[in-house]
Order: sequence, then structure tokens, then C-alpha cells
Amino acid sequence: MVNIFIDCIKRWDCKYIEDDFSAYEIVHLGLEEFRAVIRRLANARGEIHTCYSPFINHVGRFRRDFGEDWLGDKVCIFAPEYPSNDPEVVYREYKFDDKGQLMDWPYGLLG
Repeated sequence: MVNIFIDCIKRWDCKYIEDDFSAYEIVHLGLEEFRAVIRRLANARGEIHTCYSPFINHVGRFRRDFGEDWLGDKVCIFAPEYPSNDPEVVYREYKFDDKGQLMDWPYGLLG
């Protein structure tokens, strides 16, 4: 299982995918390259953190185009229930629909 955490602001105690890749690089990765990046980051860090909407959109695109098992592992998306810079904010799991869109996504979470 791969856990992806979406943060409203960068936390000092986490390393983010955007620390290693630009939005341009992320959206231009093909399926196999994207799978390899996610697996490498999940293995190295235990979980993936992002503030990048392009990264989440790319995950949703692959979910839409290749189905729920596109990574070969379950992908779980966690984000705050509402936009907040509070480090104690409650995270909940969000799921992609068949169109690759996050269901019940809180308006304004990523700006």
C-alpha cells in the first residue's frame, strides 16, 4: 500500500515530491516512469507528501486511464478535511472515482 498525504502547507518534518521533481517533470512522466518514482519514494520515505496539485492530478489520470490497480499496489490519498495550517489538523482518506477525480474534495484545499 502506498500512502500519499496532501498538505496545505509544507511541513518542516517531511520531504516532499516537489523537493525532487518540478510540476513539469511530474506531468511528463509516462506510466512506467511514474510508477517507478512512486515506488522509490514510498520505499525510501514510507509515505509520500505533496502540496502539488499536478502530482495528484497525474495520479488521478492514471487511475482513470488504467484502473484502480494502475500502480500494482493500493494507493491511499489523505488530506485535511478543510484548508488549514494547523499541524494538528485531522486528515481523512479520499478516493478517486472512475473519472480520476477525488470524491468529496474540500474546496480551496490547494489554493
